[in-house]
Amino acid sequence: MAGLRLPIESHVLQAFVSEAIKPLIPGVMTFGAGHFYVSQSDKGGLVFGGDIDGYNSYAQRGNLPVVEDVCEGGMALIPMIGRVRLLRQWGGIMDMSMDGSPIIDKSPVDGLYINAGWCYGGFKA
Repeated sequence: MAGLRLPIESHVLQAFVSEAIKPLIPGVMTFGAGHFYVSQSDKGGLVFGGDIDGYNSYAQRGNLPVVEDVCEGGMALIPMIGRVRLLRQWGGIMDMSMDGSPIIDKSPVDGLYINAGWCYGGFKA
């Protein structure tokens, strides 16, 4: 629309939710080496995810190798979640830079600022 080319690619990031369990996780837990994050919803379900799909795509469906990889990372951190049943899974499109660093800058277009390529996280509190 503005005629700018940015060094970002679109990838699918999958997320999962489990059946409800008793309170286990009071906040957000991340496991960087295992590419895994998890939090617990108010209804008790574990909401978790991990690494991106290994190829660029606009398809919002997941694939089994990523499901297995994310679950493996989760069980390395919290072994008991291997007994929890998954209820659903979904994928969302995420635009990211090659190194995962955001691109924040003023553009050559007057009044247009760029804030893109954030990889997984965006701003964190």
